[in-house]
Amino acid sequence: MLSSAKDQYKNKWKEALAELARLHRQEQHLTQKRLLAQEKELEGLRRDIVKLDEKNNLNLQINSVKEEAERYAVDICHIVYGGGGGF
Repeated sequence: MLSSAKDQYKNKWKEALAELARLHRQEQHLTQKRLLAQEKELEGLRRDIVKLDEKNNLNLQINSVKEEAERYAVDICHIVYGGGGGF
């Protein structure tokens, strides 16, 4: 009877350890899925930031071209309407 009780005790421990290992594997799998989802989200945010940065740089270039065009327009007006120009 003592031997039977020991075997049952051992079996219960084996079952408990096997369940613990299964739960650990399941948690690792879920953690990996969450990390992959976060990685995808971060990659999307990174792409959005790059797009915004490119758009900002493009806007700066456009503003620079506009300012240069306005300076040329002022210079042309001075030349055409006698504001000087040294010609």
